[in-house]
Amino acid sequence: MYRDDPQGLRLHLGRKLLTALADQPQSDAVTLAVRLLGWLPPTPAEGAAATARQPPRSAG
Repeated sequence: MYRDDPQGLRLHLGRKLLTALADQPQSDAVTLAVRLLGWLPPTPAEGAAATARQPPRSAG
């Protein structure tokens, strides 16, 4: 269903996260977010940002 729409999948799971937070207000928000969103691969922009933060490799 979302194979060709990764952004749509992110939005769908984000809505599910909001529903889970409303249904389980005693739950830790970070734990729920990791469970629902943590397995998603990074977006191209997130991947580029992570690469930019890494220190350069020494040529040795």
